[in-house]
Amino acid sequence: MQMTRRMVYMPPKRGGRLDNILTFCDACVQKQQPNSTWTIDTTLQSGDEAADEFSHVGVALLNGTNIVVKLMIYGLGSRKEQSVQHLFAKKPHVNIVQPICSYVCDDSPIKWQSHVQVPQAFCTGGPSRFAVIVQEFIPGGSVRHFDKWTDAIWVSITLQLTFACLELYESYGFIYDDWHSGNILLDTTTDSEYVYRAFNKKWKVSCVDNIMPVLTDFARCSIIGMTKSQHLEPCDLASEISIVWDMMRNSTQNIRYLEIINDYVDSIGSLERICDIIRTVKAFHKDVHSQNKLKKK
Repeated sequence: MQMTRRMVYMPPKRGGRLDNILTFCDACVQKQQPNSTWTIDTTLQSGDEAADEFSHVGVALLNGTNIVVKLMIYGLGSRKEQSVQHLFAKKPHVNIVQPICSYVCDDSPIKWQSHVQVPQAFCTGGPSRFAVIVQEFIPGGSVRHFDKWTDAIWVSITLQLTFACLELYESYGFIYDDWHSGNILLDTTTDSEYVYRAFNKKWKVSCVDNIMPVLTDFARCSIIGMTKSQHLEPCDLASEISIVWDMMRNSTQNIRYLEIINDYVDSIGSLERICDIIRTVKAFHKDVHSQNKLKKK
């Protein structure tokens, strides 16, 4: 089959953690030229390790900087990834991995079933259509492998993710819907605190030890308008927050925090009105914040 490449979009120069993002976007376009070769140098996840649709995730170089390349068999999951890239290229969010570009090309799945042993060129032609998702590389690892937990860090990350759910729902029409510890990357930030804005309120949280959680992998997400039937309800937001709290329960040994989580995780998951969700989040915020103050005394 003749190799074809097609650019889906190039995001504008706005926000994000990569400096001079437009230069990375331009370089990504150049990598798609027929006479250009681009390689994945290290595998983060092989095709055989993919949980859902076939994909290979690896690290490549762009402008001398490590970035992430996802090779996904073209389908619903990859189209969602592209939609998310388009959404957050126009309007970046601190807790969403920064997009660079995406395009489609032809390649062979057989090449990408296992970890690469040497740099492996992609988009070299083959029987299958692939979506190529290019995004920033965050070297700090994920929550799953983080081993420096303190009570203050746990509170900070839990609240950042909670307030991000509120902001992403209201301002972006976005539900993540793939919460597990391997999908939450941990980046360092120069900000000592961050203010989230949702439902006419400001939600301020300290970035303890300058740690900021960043979400990746969007094949299961929901975005308003993605399909004609796609819409979000308050119960979707309530369920999202409940899952976040349940997930973060596994990252603390503090009995009091576990008690607080247990008190709230089931109750918020059953709520169907925004006002009730906001009231519960405020109460949760007050309880974990009060407990954190007690620990400091």
